[in-house]
Amino acid sequence: MRWLVMGVTACVVMAGCSKAPDNDGPGEAATRAKGVAFAYRYDFRLPSVGIADAQEAQAEACEQLTPARCRITGMTYRLDGAGSVAASLDVAVAAPAARGFG
Repeated sequence: MRWLVMGVTACVVMAGCSKAPDNDGPGEAATRAKGVAFAYRYDFRLPSVGIADAQEAQAEACEQLTPARCRITGMTYRLDGAGSVAASLDVAVAAPAARGFG
């Protein structure tokens, strides 16, 4: 089974969200490039109080896909002395489920 690696990173700076622009429909690129691995990365900026909940929601979404289609490959949560949080969640998602998961 082919897998895609998706990283979800949460950082605290200010509220907001950013995502790389879609140049070509993601489904079209995936169907034209059979056998080629893709890596997607999503970065979110959230208030510190929302990071743990967002990280947990993404982990639960992966777990609902079952290990056959999604696996958590890494998770971090760091709180510094000033109260700022930096967290990340890395998942490997089966290619057919990747577009819907992202």
